[in-house]
Amino acid sequence: MKRYIKWLLSIWVLCFIIILIKNEYSYKLLENANYGMPALIEKGKVKNLYIGSSMFRQGIDIMTLEENGEDNYVLAYNGNQPVLEYYQLRNLIENNVQIENLYVDMYVYSVWAQPKISDEKMLMEFGLREKWSIYYLISNGTSSENIKTFWQMFVSGNNELLATWVISNKAINNIFYKGGSTNRPMASEKEKLDALAIPQIDKTVNLVQLEYLKKLIHLAKDNKINIIFIESPKYDRMAKNQEYICAMEQYINYLNEESIEYVLCDLTWNYTEQNAEVERYLFDNSKSDYFVDNGHLSYLGRKEFTKQLINLQ
Repeated sequence: MKRYIKWLLSIWVLCFIIILIKNEYSYKLLENANYGMPALIEKGKVKNLYIGSSMFRQGIDIMTLEENGEDNYVLAYNGNQPVLEYYQLRNLIENNVQIENLYVDMYVYSVWAQPKISDEKMLMEFGLREKWSIYYLISNGTSSENIKTFWQMFVSGNNELLATWVISNKAINNIFYKGGSTNRPMASEKEKLDALAIPQIDKTVNLVQLEYLKKLIHLAKDNKINIIFIESPKYDRMAKNQEYICAMEQYINYLNEESIEYVLCDLTWNYTEQNAEVERYLFDNSKSDYFVDNGHLSYLGRKEFTKQLINLQ
């Protein structure tokens, strides 16, 4: 019996050590990758950093962006939110990455949503300290939900990816260049786009997200980083949706309060700007060839959108 207990304890200790190592040092596997924070930390500096959600990952064409002759990098994760973007930027700054211009994905749904982890791959890039901070922010549900979040963040997250790392790393790495996706998503037919439901949005901003949106802005300012918010194109039906417009108007007001520069789609917005530096780009968001769904661009749309951004720089 004692032998069995010792064996069981040894297994638990070994599992604990493996989990600890995974959570603290998994980022080292990405230091030579074509994407993510560790690779950018290894690089040491970048002139233009684009940070955001899949709207940026699928909406910024890194190859077209490189035509501006400047140093660019895309840091984008599925469902990225201000809470997480703040910790991403802080992680880069604490690791002495020099950033001249920070372009932030102006995705209103992320500011109105409850903080959560949508992209587990991000967890590989943080150490334990950052993960604990993020966990305390997002573990505000029931006990069972908090346990589930803890298990996802510290135990189960990325286990399959790590177990197949020799194969999966090469496959994932090959679809990125300087953080930008090199995939070429096809557009959807207009009939399919017009039939898509418009995602619902809460009536009020999430106060935690708003707090960290402002902390992100102040962190950039305190470190002499020029910060600019960019509204990525949304399909015509979504862009004209009243709930989306109302939420975006509030978002714009928050940026105006901070005197932050932002870039809007000219065909989407028509309002009076106050106390803000605002630029516009021309994008035909009624053209179905440019979209995969309501918010994600096709390869053709991605190239067009990126060309517009280059013209503004």
